[in-house]
Amino acid sequence: MFDTPKEVYDLLNNNQYICNNDIALCVYLAYKINKPVLIQGMPGVGKSQLAKTVSNILNSEDPIRLQCYDGLTA
Repeated sequence: MFDTPKEVYDLLNNNQYICNNDIALCVYLAYKINKPVLIQGMPGVGKSQLAKTVSNILNSEDPIRLQCYDGLTA
């Protein structure tokens, strides 16, 4: 599906996700090696929206959301 990081960048931006080159490259590489992306960051920066947008682009199931934070025990 994704042939270049530029294609990922364009698809994300065309699907109302404000993307930069670093995010596009990360998504592209994860797709090419068929590995998940673990994203961390402050609340409200778009982590879940990135997963939902990529999932929609790939016409796949909803992404898995793993809640992790300091003090969380297994």
